[in-house]
Amino acid sequence: MNGRVKLSDISKKTGLNVSTVSRALSNPERVSEETRLLVQEVAAQMGYVGNAAARNLILGKTDTIMVLIPTFPGQPISPVFTEVVRGICEEAKAHGLSVMLQQNLSQAFSSDDTTKFLRTGIVDGVLLLAAEKWTTPHAFRPKEHLLPVISVLNDLTSYGLVSVVAEEKQAFSEIVDHLAARGHRHFAFVSGPRETTHE
Repeated sequence: MNGRVKLSDISKKTGLNVSTVSRALSNPERVSEETRLLVQEVAAQMGYVGNAAARNLILGKTDTIMVLIPTFPGQPISPVFTEVVRGICEEAKAHGLSVMLQQNLSQAFSSDDTTKFLRTGIVDGVLLLAAEKWTTPHAFRPKEHLLPVISVLNDLTSYGLVSVVAEEKQAFSEIVDHLAARGHRHFAFVSGPRETTHE
């Protein structure tokens, strides 16, 4: 068979209605066991691959989250950001989600650009990595249901965003205590870019 296998092709092969074939593949609990097995067997034989885009359009979701990553002119992406993104990707995969990465040329994130990705249905949610600034979108409507925008590494709860942050002050305190307990009295601190609050 030439081209992509369609539900109508499986319908012809099994003698079942297209709607029945569709239910057998997407909602198998809504058809009999005999019908489910028949449709799945024929679909496998014919090499049928479901159209994820069409399915997601019907369900109103993409199973994709976007991570906006700040970058600085002339500097590589922070290895801290790289590790955080790696963790996000691993966790997303465990939940059957895809991750889309988007570069941002500073730590000031445009709320209008961010919500555009959500309003147009490109992604289901956005993670802002180390964002320093966030403002209410110009076209914001109080009753509008916007999908999740979450700040990672920086506390933006004052802007109304859920934030996931590290206990950095406690961590630095424990590092110093650890070194001091081993007799060290002189420390050097290597700072990151001035543009970032995360050293």
